[in-house]
Amino acid sequence: MEELKDNLIRDVTHELKTPVAKIEMAIDMFERSLKTGNEGVSKRGSQVHEILRNNIGRLKNSIKNILDISKLESGMELLKISLFSVDDVVKQIVREMVAAATVKGNAITILLPTGLPMIRADRDKIYQVVAHLIDNAIKFTEQGKINISARALPDALEVTVEDTGRGLDEETKIRVFEKFYKETSSAYGSGIGLAICKNIVQIHKGKIWVESQGKGMGSRFKFTLPLAENR
Repeated sequence: MEELKDNLIRDVTHELKTPVAKIEMAIDMFERSLKTGNEGVSKRGSQVHEILRNNIGRLKNSIKNILDISKLESGMELLKISLFSVDDVVKQIVREMVAAATVKGNAITILLPTGLPMIRADRDKIYQVVAHLIDNAIKFTEQGKINISARALPDALEVTVEDTGRGLDEETKIRVFEKFYKETSSAYGSGIGLAICKNIVQIHKGKIWVESQGKGMGSRFKFTLPLAENR
């Protein structure tokens, strides 16, 4: 338990440093504007407001992610198991994200065959996995295509989120599911989302992996979940 607490403290410190620094910078900007007089204060205030709003949102999301993965890793997370169709989950997420994809010039296509078998899992957790994979595909693809597909295997359901985006080099393919791993220090995001996806899939007795031919060649993130009759 002490080791878990130490790890949580370290993870929280690591993850929250950047948004806190940006909030401090925004406050400094506003204070300097006040000292120089009224001219430009309104414009500067709007900039500060935007920085604060964005980074407070990032802080809230980071805290949620860190608590999520800590509970998953400690075995404290209780799953709410139900019988459902991945088809419904995918369609719901695409409806919610299609606008964000369109802004970046990306086309999202759902390629799900009829009659996919049901799975028995925590629907909210599987929603979280699929949503994160699609969100990542949107972030790292410009003027491209994103396809979501699924197929039934003999003992599992395999879901694939494929994009025509920037692709991954060999090191990133190996490390991309590590907690806090980012391809570069300036890369977008916290580097914890895929680690959460991995934990969620694993506690459902599934597997998750990525395929990519290299930089500029797109990516295919895949995961499997046992079929309902096999759980």
